[in-house]
Amino acid sequence: MTKQLSVQQFPKFTERKNEPAWLTAFRKRSYHEMEKAKAPQFRYGQYIDMSIEGMDINRLVTAKETRMQVKTRIPDRRIIATPDLSDARLTLEVQELLSATPAEPDEQHQLYYFNQAFIENALAIMVPEDTAAEEPIEVEYDVREGSSISALFIIAGRNSRSRVVITTSGGEKGAYIANTLRVLAMPCATIEVVGVQNVSREAVAVQTRKALVKKNAELNWIELQAGALHAKLDVRARLMEAGASVETIVLYQAKGRQRQDICTSVVHVAPKTDSYTTTRGVLNDRAKALSRGLVKIEKDAAGSNGYEKQDALMLSDTAEADAIPNLEIHNHDVKCSHGSAVGQIDSEQLFYLTARGLPEEEAKELIIQGYFIPALEKIPDHEIRKRIMLSLNREWNVEPALAAAADVQDETVPSPSPAKKQEKEQHSEGYYKTREEGRAVSDKPAGIGMLKKEAAIDALKSVEDPEIGLDVWTLGLIYDVTIQEGNKVIIKMTFTSPACPYAPQLVAEIKVALAGKGFKDPEFDFVFDPPWQPSEEVRMMLGML
Repeated sequence: MTKQLSVQQFPKFTERKNEPAWLTAFRKRSYHEMEKAKAPQFRYGQYIDMSIEGMDINRLVTAKETRMQVKTRIPDRRIIATPDLSDARLTLEVQELLSATPAEPDEQHQLYYFNQAFIENALAIMVPEDTAAEEPIEVEYDVREGSSISALFIIAGRNSRSRVVITTSGGEKGAYIANTLRVLAMPCATIEVVGVQNVSREAVAVQTRKALVKKNAELNWIELQAGALHAKLDVRARLMEAGASVETIVLYQAKGRQRQDICTSVVHVAPKTDSYTTTRGVLNDRAKALSRGLVKIEKDAAGSNGYEKQDALMLSDTAEADAIPNLEIHNHDVKCSHGSAVGQIDSEQLFYLTARGLPEEEAKELIIQGYFIPALEKIPDHEIRKRIMLSLNREWNVEPALAAAADVQDETVPSPSPAKKQEKEQHSEGYYKTREEGRAVSDKPAGIGMLKKEAAIDALKSVEDPEIGLDVWTLGLIYDVTIQEGNKVIIKMTFTSPACPYAPQLVAEIKVALAGKGFKDPEFDFVFDPPWQPSEEVRMMLGML
């Protein structure tokens, strides 16, 4: 339990801190910048206003007691985790992170500097050189009472591999919960950082993520924003040396009067660097969201590739969403593109599903799940993918059985791109062989349940892919059909692509067709890796040969 202080009491705040001189100097610089900076005005253009109502820097931190638990789960004893930033094993790296990740132009306001000057809870984690953490490192922030300002530093050593999962929860009405995360990925490191923000919907959450990615290092950002009355998230990365890469996935959801203000930024400083950014959200009621993105190519970053995509799906006429993608290119020998799509739920798709007997709410839930699946499929870790999908299910009441779309088994630690490619190629060879053997058995079901399995297959043959014009069985989308006691059927299947727009429609039609054969509440096991490939027979049918 700690007592936080008001802005006017900053000198006493630093005096009672037993910390190294360089950290105190950083606080004081931030405090002096805060005194000079303007009040935060989160207005973008003439019509987009994401200002935090009632924001007053002088009243953000009060003398009220703060109760916050910080739990860590360190799966490998070689990994260092300490609240002591003066620890000689990581002091130089923490100082590098602080000095090389200054406030960006759009961050130079009082709120940003306030969050740096008044850090109350700090934690540093270092994954040593050549260490492969087989299990995820977990950090949990649970704000029980009052407000919270915390900082987390993660150093991924040279040639290390790791995953870090950060969850933030709790908060009461009017609570201010701020967290700044800085990541340093040393040469050839591979690190996946997952953030799940699910604080009270009566609190304000401000989260800043910054990363420095060095030679041939690979960083995967994954963020889920679900809680807070007003949530502000900034995810930024600088690709400092050749071969560095970053993939950023931000998923968000908002209901009631929630606001989501999201910014992603990747700066390509060095040549031959790669970035891929996806932001995708769903809004309902009077919720409001803004997604801003930037891919910046510096003049020395020749041969780099950058891509960003921002999408938002609105479930009500009163929800508001804006997407602002930006490219800033200072070298012509690059490949960059961006895109955005903001719109209402597809009325024709909704009509089609309800016309097949699905209640409107269930039809919407299927569409929502199908909307998130392409982004979820990019998350390499099975357990993390499942955790995020379950959070989405709780929020939108999506049928739990359909969470199998996120349940693609992959127990391997993230590895650098060349290894990933080789692993996938090896996996694909065995997978297609197994699939063909399985199909040979499935075409001639035998033993107990033979007639039921034949009936299920007949039902599947009646469901046609509207885009291609062949039924899902002939098309090869069905990998296996399992019949269990009590007329329970499990369908293992895929789609022509993870982003197939007809996925919810096909699932709904399969459920209706199976119900006609006496099978109720079928379970689905969706498989996306490796992707669907048509057989030679199907290719001939489609005129692809």
